[in-house]
Amino acid sequence: MSKHQISMHPSLLAGAQAMVVDSNRHYPRHSHDQYGIGLIHRGAQRSASGFGRVEAGPGELIMVNPGEVHDGVPLAEEGRQWSMLYFEPSLLHELASELELPFSAEISLVRPVAQDQQLRQHFVRLFRRVTCVRQGQQTQVDEAARLAAEECAVTTLVYLLSHHSQARPLMPVSATVERVRQRLADEPLQAPSLQELAAMVGVSRFNLIRSFNKALGLSPHAYLLQQRLHLARRLLLQGHKPVDAALQAGFADQSHMTRLFRRQYGITPGLYGQIGSQH
Repeated sequence: MSKHQISMHPSLLAGAQAMVVDSNRHYPRHSHDQYGIGLIHRGAQRSASGFGRVEAGPGELIMVNPGEVHDGVPLAEEGRQWSMLYFEPSLLHELASELELPFSAEISLVRPVAQDQQLRQHFVRLFRRVTCVRQGQQTQVDEAARLAAEECAVTTLVYLLSHHSQARPLMPVSATVERVRQRLADEPLQAPSLQELAAMVGVSRFNLIRSFNKALGLSPHAYLLQQRLHLARRLLLQGHKPVDAALQAGFADQSHMTRLFRRQYGITPGLYGQIGSQH
């Protein structure tokens, strides 16, 4: 029996989105353009990560980097329930720079699954602060609540940087793959042909597909769609209507974007934009 319930909460912290998911859905391979940290409340799942296959169960934390390809497969029919916070990369980068850490420009979270009691306490506290949840009720939002959320975020992210990050890219790739990846990331609205990409780096089309897939876990076309979804997500948060976000992100129409958006994020673009932009 299929089950998929997702609640996206208004966030008091600019650059952060919060959600709770209760689902037995199998999420396909995809990536985000944000850092993510979550807590499994019930059930368990297996997922791909930059470190290979991992499993996470109740009480364990899950983490993902921008661009890190992952999926999610429940280990039982009843599925799993988890809370998730997504952070814009600028939040971590700016904090690392303020602290004068040596890796403010390149940060990778190194534990896709972690058992860390202190981080779990930080996460639970931050989720409540960011969503302003008190005993299941939404409280009145004021500037004091925003200050409390920001303080809690700084404390949590400093702990995350100190205990669960490294100063180099998680998945270094060859110069050939990086050049193609950068071309697709820089110009997602201008889709080149496979022949053009292969000629740009001097390899056959087949070798390009194989090396790109091996390095990033996605084909060039799938990677391009990811970049368009990331762009659409940012446009929705800026207040654009789904139909406008779809066209500006390079999709043929709103229905095409909606289908891919729901498959990846588990929520409609309209609802994501409506709630996610409230902070």
